[in-house]
Amino acid sequence: MKGWLEGVRALYWCGVMRRCGSSPTLLRAWYDLGDGYGLVLSVVDGMDACILPGDGISEVVLPLSIVEADIYDSLLAEAVASLTLAPAERIDGDRGLLDSLAARYVKRIACEEYNYMQKLMGLMAQHARIADVGVPAIRISKLFRVNLWLRDLYRRTLLGRGASRLRRLVGEALGVEDRWVPLDLLSKNCNSHRMLLGERLAKLTRLAFNMLSPSLLHIVPASLLFRSISAKGPGLLRDPLLYVKLDKGRMATRLIPFEKQLYAITGVAKASSERTSLLRSTLVVKSTGGFKPAVVKRYRDITSAKWIMVAAASIYLSKPRTRPRQRLQAEYHYNLLVGSMGFNVPEPLLIDPRRMMAAYVFIEGKNLLELLQHNPAPPEYREYGRLLAELHGKGIVLWDSNPSNVIKHDNELYIVDLEQARESKELGDRALDIAVASYYSIPYSPLASHERARMLAEGYIEGGGDAQVLLEASKYRYAALFLAGSPPQVLEKTRRSLLHVYRSHHTG
Repeated sequence: MKGWLEGVRALYWCGVMRRCGSSPTLLRAWYDLGDGYGLVLSVVDGMDACILPGDGISEVVLPLSIVEADIYDSLLAEAVASLTLAPAERIDGDRGLLDSLAARYVKRIACEEYNYMQKLMGLMAQHARIADVGVPAIRISKLFRVNLWLRDLYRRTLLGRGASRLRRLVGEALGVEDRWVPLDLLSKNCNSHRMLLGERLAKLTRLAFNMLSPSLLHIVPASLLFRSISAKGPGLLRDPLLYVKLDKGRMATRLIPFEKQLYAITGVAKASSERTSLLRSTLVVKSTGGFKPAVVKRYRDITSAKWIMVAAASIYLSKPRTRPRQRLQAEYHYNLLVGSMGFNVPEPLLIDPRRMMAAYVFIEGKNLLELLQHNPAPPEYREYGRLLAELHGKGIVLWDSNPSNVIKHDNELYIVDLEQARESKELGDRALDIAVASYYSIPYSPLASHERARMLAEGYIEGGGDAQVLLEASKYRYAALFLAGSPPQVLEKTRRSLLHVYRSHHTG
């Protein structure tokens, strides 16, 4: 720490035209910044630090401690650290030192970018892969907006021999061989490299950065700077999520409207959207010929505010997910998890965690609430009870088990809308599934609601469900959630049906 502090002081006091001393040079690397201008990075074993402007080429001399501070703590806005990733035109001295510095930088940014991706993707991160060069490329895409004078070099870093170097560095630093790396693998490299800067050093850190930045801008030709400012990066720099792919479905890019990406996937050139119901945040994409290829869900839709009200009402129960991004992440995760267990779920098509939108394959058919229009006690409720028992046996609860989320298609039941699903074997969570499945349909069809509850409960027992779940679901606190929209006498009759099935099974 003492050597690093002395290095910061040296950098601050060097001045733009100050000549460096006689510290031994460990490494010199030549870089082509474009527009006929070059930069030499000299790493010395000492305290000398300065910028030496020249005709067509300038030299930045820095002690190793300063370079390491930029690698570990972004002391110089990672301008020097990012140079270690770029392909040098020539290297003199300890070439291994340059690769070692680059490897340490890769390990740090791999951890930091994983933390960023984890916040963005949440549970989805378990089903995502990132291109090997994507680890440093995502950081470079951010630096592209900061270090304007290095833009041309950043572009070349991601192309040709620059990309080959990045691939080699990532492979050696992270110990990976595949071109696509599981996103969770990056978390294994999250060793703590960052230096802990005290308050006394914070001012010197800012001074060091303020000294170097104006100096570099002073020596960089105006033509190079202006060309860099006006230049736009390629798509891979403007949207780093292009380096990420999902196990199923596609990750949406912000460079193209969501609808155009969806139409490219489904093959529907012209389509219209219609809301599935007043209380749902889903839109059905329908072609002019009537074909319905996809359902689009907008997690920021005003109708999604219902979960905030549900959270306030569920005093004694586990809380629903209310944040749009968490609901999107959970729906994708549990869609894949439940599907891998053999249950019928819609295939994901396009996921956009930034716009908070997702598209899934449209399942043609009628949900269990729609079936009530023709039969107040359809046999599918018994099938639904078996389905819930099988899910609970796998440790999955739907939480939002209302019958409109179950669709009958080709004589099979499909589960949709899994944004509230979770892994749980808690008695209360399983009982809530039974209660919601039994009581939710009462406002839509009070007739024979007790019969539907009986069929559901019997199917649950037939599917291997625990009878204690039925007893728990028959308690008044679960029925109380539905008092606002259901006649009390109908609720009580439905509740007693659950209790009757429990007693019949228990005594039998």
